[in-house]
Amino acid sequence: MFYSGTTYFGYTEREVKEVFTALYPRLCAYVNGVTGRGDLADDIIQEIFYKFLKRRPCLDRAKVPAYLFSMAHNECLNWLRQNKIQIGRASCRER
Repeated sequence: MFYSGTTYFGYTEREVKEVFTALYPRLCAYVNGVTGRGDLADDIIQEIFYKFLKRRPCLDRAKVPAYLFSMAHNECLNWLRQNKIQIGRASCRER
């Protein structure tokens, strides 16, 4: 595979692609399991990778998957909270 050598917030393109490729299917399954909405997986995973790369945590490579799953869990909870509020408002308007 061709890598351009581009860096993303201090991580090489190769490092980002390796982590993303390795964890994407499992993160999708996790997000789908928590939210019950498979269509949200891409959006949530994109958001957590962006935040992860932007924050540039100094982590051992072995801890990166756990960190990303924690981020995914928190993003799912945020979505569930926001969705509950929106559903609650919609049902109040229907009455």
